[in-house]
Amino acid sequence: YGHHQEAEIAQHAKGILENPTFGRRVTIDQVSAWILRTLYLRLTTRPHVSWLASSITIHLAEATGLHHEIDSVIMADAASKTVSLNHDGYERTRRLFWCARLINTLISYEYARSPVRLNSITCQPPTEQFDGDFLPHLIAIAQLVPEESCQSNSKPELHQTLIKLQEIPGDHPFVTLSKADLCLCLYRHRRLSKLVTEKED
Repeated sequence: YGHHQEAEIAQHAKGILENPTFGRRVTIDQVSAWILRTLYLRLTTRPHVSWLASSITIHLAEATGLHHEIDSVIMADAASKTVSLNHDGYERTRRLFWCARLINTLISYEYARSPVRLNSITCQPPTEQFDGDFLPHLIAIAQLVPEESCQSNSKPELHQTLIKLQEIPGDHPFVTLSKADLCLCLYRHRRLSKLVTEKED
């Protein structure tokens, strides 16, 4: 059972994030907060609501410029003060953007909704930071999601996707679960499109 004040806490956070007077501009802290909100909604409410939140998160990331590789760009923190980013800061912003993108991609495909597509993404995928860091593997899974409609997912593409999916290390239980989820989504999309799935697939 959840905490007895969970509903109040969630409503308070919702009020802060949706308050139009909160902050003069979008910050990377707000992007982080919307990622957490999306994950919370994915676990507690209807799929449509979590998909909407994930889409808003991507637009906020775009508004902050997180979709571009940061060399000498100055970011803003929650207090609207400018801060220069060192190498670790660059890596954190990369992880933040790719977290937002993979969540939107997977939720959209799982529920047959359109993901947010950004032009000119130059932000580099994050590198593995420590033993057990599975974010790069989740990003690799999200990048295997078909970009076009499921009707264009031909038999050779499906076969190659499954091979690439098997090549992604699945040492962490969540990575294994995500790989299985994508397999089920691919199968479900083919069934809905009345595409024949051969045994060798």
